[in-house]
Amino acid sequence: PADAPGVHVEPAETELFDGSGTGHLTFDDVRLTRGHVVGGTGRGLSTFAAHIATERLAGALWAVALCERVLRDTARYLGRRRHGDGVLWEREGIRQRWAGALLRSRQHRALTESLTEAVAARRDTSAAALLKASAAETVEHVLDVCAHLQGAHGFRTGGPQHLRAQGALFGIGGGTTEVVLSIVAETASQSGPEDLP
Repeated sequence: PADAPGVHVEPAETELFDGSGTGHLTFDDVRLTRGHVVGGTGRGLSTFAAHIATERLAGALWAVALCERVLRDTARYLGRRRHGDGVLWEREGIRQRWAGALLRSRQHRALTESLTEAVAARRDTSAAALLKASAAETVEHVLDVCAHLQGAHGFRTGGPQHLRAQGALFGIGGGTTEVVLSIVAETASQSGPEDLP
């Protein structure tokens, strides 16, 4: 519990992800009774792993929705933003850059759909780690492209530049991308090709 003696909670000083509980925890000689054991004696780690797998699936689904919304908003903006005798959307290089971000978003959606049951029904922690890494890298890529394509418009309140700063949490919260990729690599090296997520 956060109010146990020796537990110190310090909220992060940030305007990003307001209300998310982002902050720092420190533990100094914390003692808990058996009543605080998660999942019963000897079951705490497996119970925690099941919950974090579900959390990582939720993050992957959130990333799908976020990327698709920002891509739609960006396409609408590009279709209205005047450039010369036309609009930005008519420029081939811009459409290709946007389409590359759409590709990454669709790849993440397909991966998420293919692994949802493994995580939701079987609490597959390796599949959950793969989804977490995919979500972080996809959000970073898609928001970077959309923020760039929107130019100065992207800096508006709630625009993709602001979302991009908040989206960095996908690669940090719940395990950094490097940590979850290590989990993926470790479990993949212990499996045959037919067992890979």
